[in-house]
Amino acid sequence: TQHISAAEDYRCPRILLDAAAEVPGGSGQGVKPNILKSWRHPLWLAGGITPDNVRGIVRARRPELIDLASGVEEAPGVKSADRMRARFQERTEIF
Repeated sequence: TQHISAAEDYRCPRILLDAAAEVPGGSGQGVKPNILKSWRHPLWLAGGITPDNVRGIVRARRPELIDLASGVEEAPGVKSADRMRARFQERTEIF
């Protein structure tokens, strides 16, 4: 698709894929599945990742890196210690 060919034009070893949103930052939306299906490079992924869905995302896509910044917030810009602990606990169970 158009997005994939544009990303490949940069010839970077890694590109962080994030959901397109009207307003920058923490929309809570994920990357469209059709883009993920076509992506053939090491995956760094952001957008809509939370402690509740990270297990399925990691198992399905096997990303090298995930960004779940707003996915662990209790309010905009305020990280939740409980949500962070849940995320790291989830990591130990996945790998």
